[in-house]
Formats: sequence, C-alpha cells, structure tokens
Amino acid sequence: MVAARRRALTRIAACFGPLLLLVVLNLSAPSTAAKPPDPAPESEQADRVLVLKAERRLILFRKGRRLAAYDIVLGRNPEGHKQREGDGRTPEGRYRIDWRNP
Repeated sequence: MVAARRRALTRIAACFGPLLLLVVLNLSAPSTAAKPPDPAPESEQADRVLVLKAERRLILFRKGRRLAAYDIVLGRNPEGHKQREGDGRTPEGRYRIDWRNP
C-alpha cells in the first residue's frame, strides 16, 4: 500500500514538472528519494488540479483532458472554508501553482 502511494506521489510530482502540489498521502515510512523526480514531458504536465473534498479525490487535467486521478487524505476537519492556520481545514478556491520545492 505504501509503495502504491509513493508511486502516486511520484507521478503527481512528475506531472507538475517545476510545480509543486502539496498533497498529504499519509505515508507510514519516510521517503528515501534524495531529489525530486525529473519533470514529465510538457505534454504530460497538468495545467489544472481539481480536488473533490467530499470524495477525497484529486484529479489532474491538461487542456481539459483528464490525465490522472488519485485518492487523497485531507486534514482532521476538512469540510468548510479555511479560517486560520492550524484549523485542520483544507483550503478551497482557485490557486496558481507557481513553484516547486526541490
């Protein structure tokens, strides 16, 4: 199960190339990767991310075409609008991903 989640995280990271998507996948063992994976070809990089909180699902799109979908784990109190840091809620709205944390 952990290996499958690691592969999913690696694929998400590869789809975003220079971008970073912060997704908590509840891994039980620490990652042994020394560096992030090489970026995917531009034709495979997502330009839109849809998070369905109620379904605990993340879907990646490029030019309106679905690239991939993943099960996700959200904060301890994910429903409703985020009010402040530490409230355990997952932010909602439109965001631009403009950097990747190596």
